[in-house]
Amino acid sequence: TPFAYKKDAPILLTGSSQINEKTLAELKRLKVKNVYVIGGEASVNEKSLDTIKSDNISVSRISGNDRYETSLNLAKELKGISNVSKISVVNGEKGLADAVSIGAASAQNDMPIILTNENSNITEINNLFKDKKIDKSYIIGGEYTVSKNIESKLKNPQRISG
Repeated sequence: TPFAYKKDAPILLTGSSQINEKTLAELKRLKVKNVYVIGGEASVNEKSLDTIKSDNISVSRISGNDRYETSLNLAKELKGISNVSKISVVNGEKGLADAVSIGAASAQNDMPIILTNENSNITEINNLFKDKKIDKSYIIGGEYTVSKNIESKLKNPQRISG
């Protein structure tokens, strides 16, 4: 959501092996020139993108080895086009509702949404933003979804949960 907001672009959903017809129709209606695919081949395979490319639309993929690395790579892209001083941290497996709930606020405040789990490399998250002062690391969700252990390793953490 923050990346799409910065690019002034809609988020369109599709299947992994075939681009949804409604998505294709929306791309045409909007006269899209560039598409950013978020996720690896398991999320949207290359063959399915041929339909988009055949309409002279440029396709760029932002991905990683897993959803956690993908969220970091997406954060790098956001960092490159905006002034990041806050991040949102959610559980990458149990935190879908948390991620959705913070999406709009993250977009309006240039906050990348970083996915974590107990095995996440928090040092990598902190290193990503070492050249910028992180005023707040908002942890979205309770201790069941993002542990105190992860919280203790983040820069200036503040938990938001219900």
